[in-house]
Amino acid sequence: MFILQRYFLIFFLILTFDLQAKQKTFSSDGKKAIFIELFTSQGCSSCPPAEKYLNKFLNSDELWSKYIPVAFHVDYWDYIGWKDVFAKSEFASRQYRYANLKHVRTVYTPAFVVNGSSWRRGFFNSYPQVQGLSSGKLNVIVDGDSVSATFKMKPPVDDVLQLNIAILGTQMTVKITAGENDGRKSEHSFAVLGYKKQLSDSMQWKLTLPKIKKTNSKRNAFVAWISRKNNPTPVQAVGGWLEDTE
Repeated sequence: MFILQRYFLIFFLILTFDLQAKQKTFSSDGKKAIFIELFTSQGCSSCPPAEKYLNKFLNSDELWSKYIPVAFHVDYWDYIGWKDVFAKSEFASRQYRYANLKHVRTVYTPAFVVNGSSWRRGFFNSYPQVQGLSSGKLNVIVDGDSVSATFKMKPPVDDVLQLNIAILGTQMTVKITAGENDGRKSEHSFAVLGYKKQLSDSMQWKLTLPKIKKTNSKRNAFVAWISRKNNPTPVQAVGGWLEDTE
């Protein structure tokens, strides 16, 4: 009987460890992350240098802790002759919303938006620096396909807030065979493969990960950010890898 109980305990510990290994927690401190959005398109001939710049964050020691890069592929250049494989109309709508709120002057690609405001990377391709910002604490748990999140601000806000979650693909290669970039092999990292959002007036959320199509992504990442209703500007953001390295 003692031996049976011992084996049961060992099995239970192994099972518990396996379940914990599949669970990921993404947390922020009170300092606001620098959320870098790139609006881009595979049909835009001037976009590859901007995407190459964004791809550099893969080698940054401050990736996810300070910088959270996200590439939204828009569909308004698809008519030129090449349909962007990552593009969605809702990503273009996000950029137009920034324009309607006067956060950016006009809608174009490639376009960077940092913490909700237009930003240009400049001649020396420097990383964006945002000083003296504080925000709330965002905690997100991904357990299998389930996502739960809490957000705390001081002082608390009496407002409806939106949780946004996205799965990003990295180090993806796409061979373009038409349009302005015909013949080019395009390299993509931090491209949004799936996106979901949910409103809450309780600072708590429960939802599931977005479904994504199979890609040649070498490693998928997860990002989550809080925004206000009808305003895409990020209030706080977290991010990290969904898969561990072997």
